[in-house]
Amino acid sequence: MSKDLERELLAKVENWVSANFNYQNVNVFNTIADNSLFEFIRQSEVDAEDFINEFDLWDEYNYYLAENDIEDIEDSRQDFSKDHEHYQEYQDGLQEDNYPCWNTLFEFRNDISEETIEKCIEVGFGIIEGMDDFNTTLFVSGAGYSFYAQHWIPLWLSLEYTDSEKYTNINFSHL
Repeated sequence: MSKDLERELLAKVENWVSANFNYQNVNVFNTIADNSLFEFIRQSEVDAEDFINEFDLWDEYNYYLAENDIEDIEDSRQDFSKDHEHYQEYQDGLQEDNYPCWNTLFEFRNDISEETIEKCIEVGFGIIEGMDDFNTTLFVSGAGYSFYAQHWIPLWLSLEYTDSEKYTNINFSHL
């Protein structure tokens, strides 16, 4: 039964992707963007906690809290991070990695909500938007894994109009 549900889930997601996306060549987007595609890629906010973890700055951060007699809240983490000497380096690295790795982009055929865009970001898609000739477009920045298992299936399962509860206990990591 589980294998049947796996196949059914994959087939539903493949059909959904085919029905809802145009496959576009990244070179077409680059040409239309006058080789400035990067300007149309949505950049995410730097997460202060991720920054502190990446550079192992918890001791320095705790010293900053004590020295300034402030509490550990998100605003404090943001302030500490933005003033840190490695912040710009970290932000630049995130932006450099946020670029299409593959030649194929996935343009939504219809307008979508900000909520859907956020769900796309949550499952690891990059977002290209603001190009007059195209709808919001997704891209992948990674390689060496299944896009269906990592991106498409989790995205489809997160959408409210799908019958995702039917597939709650399905392991799709190998699909």
